[in-house]
Amino acid sequence: MNLFQARRTARYFLTSWHKNGHGIHPPFVYKLVAETFHHDVPIKVKQRVKYYKQVLWDNTAMAETQTLGAPGKTSKPGRKICDIARSSSIPDKYGALLWRLCGEFKPRKILELGTCLGVSTNWLSNEANDSKLVTIDGNPRLSNVAERCFRDLNIGGCTFVKGEFGQVLPSVLHDLGQVDLAFIDGNHQEEPTLQYFQSILPHTHQNSVIVFDDIHWSPGMERAWNSIRKHPRVTVTIDVCRLGLVFFNNDLSKQDFVIRY
Repeated sequence: MNLFQARRTARYFLTSWHKNGHGIHPPFVYKLVAETFHHDVPIKVKQRVKYYKQVLWDNTAMAETQTLGAPGKTSKPGRKICDIARSSSIPDKYGALLWRLCGEFKPRKILELGTCLGVSTNWLSNEANDSKLVTIDGNPRLSNVAERCFRDLNIGGCTFVKGEFGQVLPSVLHDLGQVDLAFIDGNHQEEPTLQYFQSILPHTHQNSVIVFDDIHWSPGMERAWNSIRKHPRVTVTIDVCRLGLVFFNNDLSKQDFVIRY
């Protein structure tokens, strides 16, 4: 964690609402925070993710890769799969939130930008057995490892797409038609993040949810997050320190929340 991230984390703990939702007036947000954020994750789901990660941690093969995202978030040439899995996978705390959001909103069409080794994809897929989940990554070496793990563990309902986001995203969005839930965890830079948001936006609807990872990763990512918050299509945003949740429900007044999670 660099100095910028440390300062933003400290500010988050000083300014965030209590995690039980007290004092939050919109019923939609209160219910989401007080109930959905704290739903128990079934033991079988936890065990499934734990076993998946163990398979990756046992993989000592080398990954000859290029870095397409922010430093520290994507692999570097010559790193072992197990090392990448330990350093770059989404923490269980936030993976569980993805699972909870899928359980609450029951998205039929899910898009992920940034497969890496598929740990976050695993969290998203647990509630997507009858849904269409498309995950994209610009690193075919890592994406192939994830795809093979999904196949070996018989995790269905997921399509793996390899290619740079800017090149493959338009055709993926065309095939999906609409996006019910999107998780953006790829190129952690300001302009690309805003471009992905603008590309996905026409495919969203009133009940869509977009989740951005590492919204306070850098000054650029924070600027991107602030621009997204102010977009006229966006009604409610929720900042949980690492992740930023974006909603488009026109029945809600435009508000931004910082919630302890």
